[in-house]
Amino acid sequence: MSREFREKDADTLVRIFQEAFNDEIARGMPRLKPENFIEHSKRPGVKIFVTEGDRGSVVGFLTLTEGSMEVPAQIHMVAVQKEKRGKGIGKALVKRALEHARAVGKKKVKLFTRPWNIPMRKVCVELGFIPEACLRREFLNEDVILYSAFLE
Repeated sequence: MSREFREKDADTLVRIFQEAFNDEIARGMPRLKPENFIEHSKRPGVKIFVTEGDRGSVVGFLTLTEGSMEVPAQIHMVAVQKEKRGKGIGKALVKRALEHARAVGKKKVKLFTRPWNIPMRKVCVELGFIPEACLRREFLNEDVILYSAFLE
């Protein structure tokens, strides 16, 4: 079950982020600090959802911006602890983000993923996202795929 971010989650989110995005960090993606998550969570229109494991510790997270009238909502990061992957946690977090976006009146949610990220691409298809574009050398000089879910 997912819930909203609490400041005490920040250290754990940094560890999960570093594990999940280790390859991107090695290629130049900025490292995040606990303060980054805390500051981000306080911005209007930003949501961070976390999932707790059996013992109440955070095992995954998702960041979402709600967008505006002109800009769709966007899922920015989905990360799950390595040993907890493949159990539906990421998919449940994306479902939660879609539910939230729908509840605040959004009609579209977009996200970007790497062509090689087969588990995330599978989640996108299973949840009704459609691929809208392949953007060449878009992030860290690598390709990304833009997926969108239409909530109407």
